[in-house]
Parts: sequence; C-alpha cells; structure tokens
Amino acid sequence: MMSYLKQIKGNIVYRNSADYNEKRLVWNRRINRFPYYIIYPTDKEDIEVCFKLIKDFKLPFRIRNGGHSYEGYSTLNNGIIIDMSLLNKITIDEKNGQVIVQGGVKNEELYNALTEKGYVFPGGDCKNVGVSGFTLGGGFGYSSRFMGLGVDQVSKIELINDRGETLIANEEINPDLFWACRGAGQGNFGIVTKLTYKLPPKIKEVVYITMEAKQCDFTSILNVFELWQDWLENLDNRMTFTIRFERNGKKINMYGTGLFYGSTEEAKEIMKGYTLKKDLEIKYQRVTFKEFIQKIMNQIPAHEKMCDIGLFNYQKYNRFEMEDILSILKQEVYHTTITLYSWGGKIKEVGIDKTAFYHRKANYLIGVRTVWEKESTDTENLVYMCNCYYKLKKYTKGAYVNHPYSNLMHYMNDYYGSHVNKLCAIKNKYDPDHFFDFEQAIK
Repeated sequence: MMSYLKQIKGNIVYRNSADYNEKRLVWNRRINRFPYYIIYPTDKEDIEVCFKLIKDFKLPFRIRNGGHSYEGYSTLNNGIIIDMSLLNKITIDEKNGQVIVQGGVKNEELYNALTEKGYVFPGGDCKNVGVSGFTLGGGFGYSSRFMGLGVDQVSKIELINDRGETLIANEEINPDLFWACRGAGQGNFGIVTKLTYKLPPKIKEVVYITMEAKQCDFTSILNVFELWQDWLENLDNRMTFTIRFERNGKKINMYGTGLFYGSTEEAKEIMKGYTLKKDLEIKYQRVTFKEFIQKIMNQIPAHEKMCDIGLFNYQKYNRFEMEDILSILKQEVYHTTITLYSWGGKIKEVGIDKTAFYHRKANYLIGVRTVWEKESTDTENLVYMCNCYYKLKKYTKGAYVNHPYSNLMHYMNDYYGSHVNKLCAIKNKYDPDHFFDFEQAIK
C-alpha cells in the first residue's frame, strides 16, 4: 500500500497525522467518521494512483470537495477520501465568453475571481461549498430565477473514469453523459476535474432585500405563508426570495432574504403585499453583487450539527394544509426552521428533459432543518425529523438531491423522477462495475 501512497504528489493525511481529527470532519458535525487516508490529488496522475490503490486493496472511497453533503456522502469509515481541494484553478476566458474551473473550486473562490472583474454568478450561498457538487446536483441560488440553475450555465464537463481515462462531455461529445451529469453528476459517473461555464453578465449593482418579524404568533406566520403562495405565482423573474420561519425555544421568528436585479423602486413595488403586514420590517439596500453575496455567505455558520430535508411543492395549499405543515414548529424543544425557496422564473423555462435535473416545474422548495448541539440528543432529533418528513411527504412531490436525506423511501424516484431509467442506463454504460458508489448513488 505504501508504494502507491509514495507516488502521490499531493498531501496525504494519515490516521496518525497531527491534523487528522481536523481534516476528517465535514460541515455537518452530526457526521463523525474515520477514514484510513485523506488524499489531496494535484493532478490526473494522482487520481489514477488513487484508483489503482482502491482497486488493488478493494477499499471503499468517497469524493470530497467542500464536505457539505448533509448526510455525509463525501466521507466514510475505514476507506479513502479523495479530496479535490488542491485542484482549484480558475480561468476566465473573456474572449470566448467562458469561465473554466477545476473540480476543487469553492463558491467563495469563484465569486472572488468573477466579481473582481465585475461579473455576477448564479452560485450557492455557502462559501465553502464545492462549485462542482453544487452545480452537478442542479445548483439553486439567489440568482436562479433570473439566470437559471447552475447546471444551465455549463457547456462542458471533464471527468476521469475508473480506468483513469479523461472523458469530455458536452452537447457533441458524449452527450448522454453530459445530460446525466447536469443534475445527477455528484459522484455517480466519475471524478469531475473541470467544468466550463458560460461567462455571466457584468452587473454593477443589485437590490438586497431583508424582511424580519420577531416573536410571531402562529396566525402571523400562517398569513405570510398564504401570501407567499399567491405572490409567487406572478413574481418578476429578476427576483429570487426565501422566507424562513424559525422556532427557537418559545419564540418563532420570521426572516426573508431576496436578491433583485433591478431598481429599488421596482423592488418596493414587488414587495408591497408584504408591507401591508404591520409586524414585518422590510429593508432595501443598493449594493454590488460582491457585497450582496458576501453578506449572504457571512450568515452561514462554519459548521453545524443538523438534519435537513428539501422537498418540492407542486400544488396550491389550502389554509388547513399550510397550518398542518407549519405545525412542525409548535414543538418548542426543537430548534427547527422551515424555509421556502422561490422556484420558477428561468428554472421553469428550461424543459424537464433538457438535463437530468427533473424538478424544474416545481413552485417552490420547502426546506426543514433542525439544529442541536448535544450528541446525546442525536437520536431524538433524527426521529423528530423523520416524523417531519412523513408529515410533509403527503403535501410534496420529490426531493432536492443537494439536500439529501437518508430516510427517503425511494430516493432515486424522489431525486430524478421519470429520468431514473435513462440515468441507470447511462450509469451502466460509463461505470459498468459501479466503481463510483455511495449510499444514495444511482444503482
């Protein structure tokens, strides 16, 4: 085994390394696993050596970039983690209107590179999330209604298969693989080493909208939920907005966050329905896109112990159904958040079958998350979240693969809908031995 490890030019963290206990951790501190090695490849040859080692010693492995898989699918016990963080080169090709990123680039790194030149980017809101993982699972963020999902910006993908071969995937070369990777590419078909995106536009300023109400009663949040449904039906595509209802002890607080690509006056007109709710404080700030995304990223904690579910809404709820959904927040012992993410806009304009990302026609995403600190309450919180899932399941259809949940009964159908059979065929074509595998991989 050591003969293989000595060939690797990148860093290797061993179980006896001084920084092992730091490097093995992932963002969700509920996940606590102990790999044999964490290998940081610097090039294709390092990845090839990793694959030879894995095959010869029949070791399980996982691919990691930001380590933000909520269910810990980028880590494992008694195996190898291939961490892509050192492959983080970004090339902005203004002549050809594209930006090329290596497979280890993080959100913050790409935002910094593009905003330095005045460009925006429809990325995620957490600085340390890997751009490749975010994109390959669909890629929703605060620019999605205006610009589309992350997968809609991709023009070419490069990945390494289990034989160490570099595969190009675009509309002309391996188009079936290109289709599959855009929505189901996270660890299913190979290690993605490079992504080429269309270069986004240059936009000087945007409107950052915040909404807040503290110590809300149940009727108040129910009224806002009801307003949200109607308001979202005709929402301007230039606006992407989220509303968060948060239970923390005896209090329920309400927060809204929005990005608008237009004027402050237009934003106020769009938000006027909410201004009629006397307890809501709404603020508008004219900022650069870089300032906006920095404010958003700074709100995300460095790590959490949590469980999260992301399920899609396809129907209009009546007041009783909304009340039943929000009843999740009535249990004071849990620090629980329900977040409504506005879908639609450019997301919905792309055909369902254009990429492997299936849930384009959803109205919005409902995210439920509970956060806790004590390890002794892990089981209690996980059982509670399982109960939340079964309550929400009857009101929703399908789940967001970037918010994975291990208790989904039929995860492939939930994530990929009618695309499952096609994805399985592509998996068998490009990874016939199912070398790339994890708990919720395409089987």
